[in-house]
Amino acid sequence: MNLGIIGYGNRANYFVGRFFDAKRGVKLTAVADLDLDRARKRMENNRFFKQYDINIDDIHFYTDFHEMMQKEDLDGVLICTKCHQHSQNAAEAMAYGIPVFLEKPVSVTREQLKILQDGYFAHPVPTMVSFPLRYAPICRFVKKLIDDGTIGKVQQVQALNNVPYGPSYFRGFDMGFDLNGGLWPQKATHDLDYVNYLIGEEPVEICAMEAKTVFIGDHDPSLRCENCPERDTCPEGPLQQAMDWAEDDDGGFCAFSNNKNGHDSASALVRYASGIHAVYSQNFYSRKGAQKRGAVIIGYRGTIQFDFYSDQVQVWMHDGRPSATYQFHNNGKPHFGGDQAMAHNFIDIMEGKPSLAPLETGMLSALMCISAMESCSSHTFVPIRRDDWKGPEGKGCPE
Repeated sequence: MNLGIIGYGNRANYFVGRFFDAKRGVKLTAVADLDLDRARKRMENNRFFKQYDINIDDIHFYTDFHEMMQKEDLDGVLICTKCHQHSQNAAEAMAYGIPVFLEKPVSVTREQLKILQDGYFAHPVPTMVSFPLRYAPICRFVKKLIDDGTIGKVQQVQALNNVPYGPSYFRGFDMGFDLNGGLWPQKATHDLDYVNYLIGEEPVEICAMEAKTVFIGDHDPSLRCENCPERDTCPEGPLQQAMDWAEDDDGGFCAFSNNKNGHDSASALVRYASGIHAVYSQNFYSRKGAQKRGAVIIGYRGTIQFDFYSDQVQVWMHDGRPSATYQFHNNGKPHFGGDQAMAHNFIDIMEGKPSLAPLETGMLSALMCISAMESCSSHTFVPIRRDDWKGPEGKGCPE
């Protein structure tokens, strides 16, 4: 199977290795990127190219992805461009009629979401969104417990993401809203998606609030630790990180700048079609053992709690049945084992099988994040209209 990639950045360079690992006959045939020298250098430094004896000179390179799509006989294409380009790139790529793998977030504005929706309905193709959490073995196991009726109907969900590497978003990551929309579409899009997946219902409204109370300050965002007079006393500076936090850090851009980049903590409340609700909270200054990413799913007959970091699922029965603990062993695999499962599923899609994360899921999650941002500004509940993600008159995407 011939694979093409549009946008060969760090994510694409990492993820292509998952296809090589799958050993299912996928060949990286062509790459389209505006900086081909940088793309080639990434490949040269990618251990998977050496491990699987991939000859970079056999790959065809383009600066115009339309030229690539027209000239190459591809079985599927990965879109890993910058976040604000995802919708337009995907809408145009779908016109070529081959399966599309689209990185998250699929959109960061309502305008982009409409472009994506229109493109998909004009040229429906098998599509998969990069949602590794719903692909992670632990999440799929919890889904089976729920679908098997273990705890009865889901009545409430309490989900959270206490990010142990949160400061990196403020020290060395461009959090410009114009490019990536901030930490709602960057982080919450994953968690809101897996909550939707587990509940199996459509959300109908959302309200949210956010705060930025830790990573604030007067410094210019372009200031780097090595040039800062406060580098030896700053808690995020290399010296204090080594002395007090027991962490190795070589600095980066200032975490305490006046960058208007949203929040360092946020929460959302989501109502679903049947009237049940879910709460979600994310935090970017937790560290070490405080890390947690997972959910408590509560039914009348029992409660399920799982955590991606500890790789553990606990089931407590409210009636007389015994409770249980299940320990997974993903051994620190990227995205808790979800990335490799995604690669296999996209190969399945290229072979004509269904997607576990079709485009609808990405559009819904993006819409929820966009609506959460709107709610933070308006201090109101924001309705989640089916027509904005499900398709014309809510008919559903033509998978």
